[in-house]
Amino acid sequence: MAPARPSLNVPRARRALRTGLAGAAALLAVAAAARLVWPSGLHLAFIPDDAGNALGTAEATGDDFPEDVTVPSILPILGLRALSSLVRRKMDLDAGEDWATGDGRATGGHRADDGGSGGNRAVGGRAGDGRPGDGRLSAGRRVAVVLHLAVAALVLCLGGRAAAVCARRWDTIARATGIGVTELLLIALMVIGLALAAAAGALSNALHTAHGDDPSPGGRWRPARWAAIAAPTLAAVLVLAGSAAVVQLRSPEDAPAIQRTAVGLPANPTSFSPEPAWSRDIAELTDVVAGAAGPLILTPDGLQGLDPADGSPTWTFRRENITLACPEEDAEKPVVGDRPCLITSPDRSYAALRLLGPGAFLKGAPEYQTVVLDTVSGSPVMEHLSEGGRLQLTDDAVLDGRSAYSLKDGSLMWTLPEEDDYPRPDHYTGPAGHSSFVLELSDPSQDEGSGAVTTTLTVAPESDPAAARTVDGVLATVHYHLVLSNGWGAVLADDGGARAVGLDALAGVEGADTATADLGPAVAVNGRASLSTNLLVTVPPPPEGTRWEIDSYDPPGPDPGMVAAVFDPATGAVTDAARTPGLAAARVGIALHEAGDGVETRLTIAPGDGGAGVSLPVDGTTSCLAPGRKSFNPWLADLERDRLNHGESGITALGAPGVTLVVQITGESVWSRNVRLLAFSAGAP
Repeated sequence: MAPARPSLNVPRARRALRTGLAGAAALLAVAAAARLVWPSGLHLAFIPDDAGNALGTAEATGDDFPEDVTVPSILPILGLRALSSLVRRKMDLDAGEDWATGDGRATGGHRADDGGSGGNRAVGGRAGDGRPGDGRLSAGRRVAVVLHLAVAALVLCLGGRAAAVCARRWDTIARATGIGVTELLLIALMVIGLALAAAAGALSNALHTAHGDDPSPGGRWRPARWAAIAAPTLAAVLVLAGSAAVVQLRSPEDAPAIQRTAVGLPANPTSFSPEPAWSRDIAELTDVVAGAAGPLILTPDGLQGLDPADGSPTWTFRRENITLACPEEDAEKPVVGDRPCLITSPDRSYAALRLLGPGAFLKGAPEYQTVVLDTVSGSPVMEHLSEGGRLQLTDDAVLDGRSAYSLKDGSLMWTLPEEDDYPRPDHYTGPAGHSSFVLELSDPSQDEGSGAVTTTLTVAPESDPAAARTVDGVLATVHYHLVLSNGWGAVLADDGGARAVGLDALAGVEGADTATADLGPAVAVNGRASLSTNLLVTVPPPPEGTRWEIDSYDPPGPDPGMVAAVFDPATGAVTDAARTPGLAAARVGIALHEAGDGVETRLTIAPGDGGAGVSLPVDGTTSCLAPGRKSFNPWLADLERDRLNHGESGITALGAPGVTLVVQITGESVWSRNVRLLAFSAGAP
């Protein structure tokens, strides 16, 4: 006797499908509702798409950002589900017509008036279910059942593929930015819910085609069925919670910070030790600035605060696969490079930088994330998503794009209205006033008569942007950039000279220092010297009948220099180049010196006041750039004159608390970011 063929428990299968359909519908509804009300503020399009912006996702992700397939998957899922419903409807209509005409041969059943027994569907097969007398399905219905099963399989494959792509996009963004875009996971859950509902519907149609209508569609809903319906939603909650945990676990732990207070922090040296206190080779230096307690170096691996005594890290801020989002425009800097990545507050207590945001990958999302850190301890003070634009720091607030935030508690202080005018005003990025911001500035221009490079600023107290004021005649650099030092700028005076004025005073900040200082004749701010020292340094008028020309490529020589007056905002003192110690009026370069019967290469720092500097023999093989070339300022011009004549120099310097850093390129070109840091402490009194 042949073994009995396993049979399908049709009532139980129907209940399971109804339960699955209800669970899938609940998952779809919950995921869709959560997507629409998710409080992230990303405002993504309902369906994610690539942004195609200029931040360079290929570099950030290694071309591992898959093309979105959400729409190309949802539409076929809906189409296949509709096809399954149409096939079911067609089979039902055909069966109804056959029964209405009394053609029992089509169905294998007997007419209802056939002596009573012919209406027994259990014997002859159900009228209209497509079963001949032997109980087997007709060929047409077998094809329909196969079609329903194929639809169920296809929609599950499409939904699974779309969900997997969404999850992969989420993972790529999380690895590149450290931000988990939850909306992508919610979209994945929506697609899964839709696919499960479509598959359950197709399987129900298959069951209906094979076995007819359910004679008892009701029945008790036991607790187990309710639990089964809730299971997909609970699984979704676990997925979202797990994704947040994954992002948190991926974030590397920062190096412990050395806790320091503002009391006893070192000052900027005004003299130089004859030998370097330490040196350090760095690959891919992105930026280096002065913090409140020492130098800060930024690399693709993160941001470090350095101990000025020995160069060891005092703290480290890291992000996995960090991708910096630096402004594209050129700007003077005290380091090798052409883009400001680190922005410090006027008192250098805080530093701000921008990292890649989810908007680099998805339309409708902020392209950046802004991080503000305490430069003494390295502790993050604030992190938030940003739309880009201006980035400024006061001593206790940050202006990020159109929004200002308090650095005390991270609260939003105010938001500027959107700018609809074209052309839009230029925006300044960098240190602002101690308690004021630069809201707008005009394009700097050079006066044909005097040669002065000036701009017009719109400034406002950090507490009230509505109290903005317009200030004319603010000196810019010869490269047409605005540079503020320790909250101060230079403004043309009525007598043709310049005076130092605090930005807070220009903005009308209550209680601001309204004192001014006479800077004498000046045509611009010395950008390189000012940024290197956090002092306000001006450029004197050029020799009569000449102009300060950019990229002249002529040997500048030591004279004339581009240092007129040096103003110290901390003391209010003004000195000229011949009386200024330290780096502000110094000349830094690698020059050839006679040594016996030959010559030797020497790193030279010559202070403006003629004090003891540095004349240190250096190995000519430390750089692929031949020492003595103009890239290393062999003529020992001042920092701004060297920058003016030769663009980016192969050697620059930075004054920081406790140490003066000489930054020497060791790569193959002046645009290389492989450098050597040579640190000089204060010399003997």
